[in-house]
Amino acid sequence: MKKLAIFAAVAALSTAPAFAGFNADVHGGISRFSALGSNGGTQFSYGAGLGYDFDVSKTVFVGPQVGIDGETVSSGFSGVNLSAVIRAGVKVSPADKLYVLGGYANQSASGTSVDGWRLGAGYERSFGKMMFAKVEYRHTEYKSGGITLQQNAGLLGVGVHF
Repeated sequence: MKKLAIFAAVAALSTAPAFAGFNADVHGGISRFSALGSNGGTQFSYGAGLGYDFDVSKTVFVGPQVGIDGETVSSGFSGVNLSAVIRAGVKVSPADKLYVLGGYANQSASGTSVDGWRLGAGYERSFGKMMFAKVEYRHTEYKSGGITLQQNAGLLGVGVHF
């Protein structure tokens, strides 16, 4: 399932017209894992994303986005998170976008891999023709062995449109 979702997102990105709505970003922030009512502590999250926005109208856009993220905590634990989501939103001005996102996520850590889903929302501000900054909230849930793991993350990012 994980490989199929990532393949579909990459295929959608590669069949789009060259450079029309591509974007790439790096981001970082804080996240918090919880399971069975316990809190896993605050972690530093960091990562990168690649996407493509299709204009549905003058103010509405939609498109696939893939990402890779990592988290670290003081104990030295680190995990890798892969995602393939759809982002949809509105252009509230020529430089400002509000959006929601949803799709597939996979968390790998300590030799274990779990599949899940992600929902989120964000704001993106363009600076000039190519640069942008964003702020984003993400909620991700994974199920493993009858246990539900949840992650909430607040991220800041910078990127380019090309």
